Amino acid sequence: MGNFKHIDLSYLNKTAEGSEEFITEMINAFLEQTPELLTEIETAILAKDWAGVKASTHKFKPTAVMMGISAVSGDIQALEAIGLSKTNTENAPVLFAKIKKEILAACEELKAHIA
Repeated sequence: MGNFKHIDLSYLNKTAEGSEEFITEMINAFLEQTPELLTEIETAILAKDWAGVKASTHKFKPTAVMMGISAVSGDIQALEAIGLSKTNTENAPVLFAKIKKEILAACEELKAHIA
């Protein structure tokens, strides 16, 4: 398994019921989809497209939960709330930077896990 700082695969392992193939498929899907979702969120923030921020952030939540990336779960929810309410929008870039940093670190751990 390994000692990880940014991910906790307990939920994924439970869901997989011992299937390493399923775990690897889920991790690969996450690694493939994450850069696109991060780009979508960042583009929406820069364009002040708050509906886009909400939609992209909302899509990201379940996969972050599946990979046990809990350090930024509150930040992801806060960013989604900004997109929904269109208030406190000045906080969006800072929240996104924190989320992106954590997610990219988690991606490195996930890559190491399946290597």
